[in-house]
Amino acid sequence: MPRVDVDFFHGRPGAGKGRQIVEMQKELPNSAVVYPGAIIRDAEDPRHPYHDQLAPFLGQTHSGGIVVPPEVIGQIVETEVDRHLDEGAGTLLLDGVRYRDTQRRAVAKARRRGLPIRERHVYLDVSEEVARERLKDALRGRPDDGAINRRMQEFNQQTVPILNGLREEGRLREVNGVGTVEQVHQRVRRHLW
Repeated sequence: MPRVDVDFFHGRPGAGKGRQIVEMQKELPNSAVVYPGAIIRDAEDPRHPYHDQLAPFLGQTHSGGIVVPPEVIGQIVETEVDRHLDEGAGTLLLDGVRYRDTQRRAVAKARRRGLPIRERHVYLDVSEEVARERLKDALRGRPDDGAINRRMQEFNQQTVPILNGLREEGRLREVNGVGTVEQVHQRVRRHLW
């Protein structure tokens, strides 16, 4: 039975995780992305397969994003992981600042199926100042400093302890996230291969 690589991309909001996942997917034809944020955003389209399940939450916002209860997004992430594994994905690329524990549970479920899993964690290291500038650029003229502040606070309170645990276990590969998309991508590749 072939091994499945599960690559988690960590970093501050604005670190460039999504861009690096796109670059990795270009290189890995047998890969699949499970990105809760994109699933939630795309579900605003009534034709989206998860629209009905997520519709009750789409009008609510918090910290610059839509709040979906962990049990709801957890079920969706598990469904997506199962679907991609059933389709034979050799690599899963995961991003989700707020839903990392949900994704871990989905990967644990894949292990219970008897699949050999190699779990890897990449942290894109950028300063808070760089991340804030990137977020403001991404918001193109409609920056919401309050939302950016809340997202940074959530990162510091919720994600940093997870990263510290991974670092202490020797499971976190830290990559300088400053530079062009291609420069950062080359660094990520060196840490994954």
